[in-house]
Amino acid sequence: MTRQNRPRLLVLSECLPLPAHDGGRVRFWNILRALASRVDVHLLSFAPAENPPAVSDLQALRQCCVRVDFVPISGARMRWNVVAALFSPRPLNVAAYRSPAMLAAATVAIATCDAVWVNRLRMLPYARPAKVPVALDLTDSMARFTMSLRKAGSGFARGAYAVVDGPRLFRAESTAVRAATLSFAASPVDAEYLSAASGKRVSVLPNAVSRDSVRRLRPAKRREGRAPSVLFVGSMSYLPNRMAARWLAREVWPRVLALHPTAELVVAGSGQGDWKVAAAGARLEMDRPELAPLYQVASVCAVPGRTRGGTRFKLLEAVAAGVPVVATPEGAEGLPFVGGRDLLIASEPGEFAARIVEASDPRVGSRLAESAQRVLVRELTWEKVLPPVVRRVEEMAERAIHHGGIPLRSRGPGYTALDGSFGGQAPETRR
Repeated sequence: MTRQNRPRLLVLSECLPLPAHDGGRVRFWNILRALASRVDVHLLSFAPAENPPAVSDLQALRQCCVRVDFVPISGARMRWNVVAALFSPRPLNVAAYRSPAMLAAATVAIATCDAVWVNRLRMLPYARPAKVPVALDLTDSMARFTMSLRKAGSGFARGAYAVVDGPRLFRAESTAVRAATLSFAASPVDAEYLSAASGKRVSVLPNAVSRDSVRRLRPAKRREGRAPSVLFVGSMSYLPNRMAARWLAREVWPRVLALHPTAELVVAGSGQGDWKVAAAGARLEMDRPELAPLYQVASVCAVPGRTRGGTRFKLLEAVAAGVPVVATPEGAEGLPFVGGRDLLIASEPGEFAARIVEASDPRVGSRLAESAQRVLVRELTWEKVLPPVVRRVEEMAERAIHHGGIPLRSRGPGYTALDGSFGGQAPETRR
């Protein structure tokens, strides 16, 4: 279809995809651009009231979408929503995003679209009034992840949260998959879990990297004779990353030093550095504008995930950079890499430390990295995984048009901030 008569897709999201400083936003940004190449996208998203989106990010989104709207929501409002939902059947993780202003904005937007793409379970309530087909990207099973917090030893409070919200999320996800026209998850493990829970197929849309990001492998001789440098990458604002970094620094790292006293642990990513990780001897490299220099000198990338659900972008990025990976079974879950061939897998601290030392050998590390990159290029690039999904969404929207769906409307580029009270009134639009 030409630009003038392409289907119009409303995309509902809990956050704007830019800046793409974490795995969820990287995934969403790549999906959004792919969808916008075939359909006219109207993006409607929450944005933190305390930190409004940058003009440069909005301009980049305008180049991708025909319209960008955002509804501010404050942290205080989200916390109040959670308290108000404690004695209701709603999942707390979903109830936190309750907003009459968003509901009003979504209701208006749905009236002018041919189909809806929902980014994460939290936004599905705003697509419920839709009389058009809905595609739902769950990314991972929040129920499965939440219930894994107890087994990961996340503490009493989070264990209690898992007991309360895990069953609620399970019911909500099952209902959501049954209600959606198309459903997607990043991991085949999560897709199978959600399909079994709902009785309806959930397709796999894996996390991936761009083909251009796969770097030529560094010769092994560049790492000969150098003390091993172990790299952990992850946003410290995300609980599973903090849990993983602390386990690596406090449980594994003393055992690594016992085997190789000159080894170095580098923890990098966004957010404030964790003092417990720093106290265990790690060098913190937080909020660096570019991680490539750290990958270039790393001997091993550690992915010590402690919770289940989704797939780890940090693992894919390490493979793309040509760095050998040591991961826990949870850290490598849902990815097509084979332990012993493409990466090394260990679950106990002593075993994990031994695998780090093994992978830091240049010959072993190069063999693992080369094998993993072949799998990555063959199966996990955005150029490979996104076109089939975009075709399905485009066909879904076209069927709705041809079978009495909402007719195509005129549209103009721009972005607005939609702000309103939580009393359910239609929001005032600011341009």
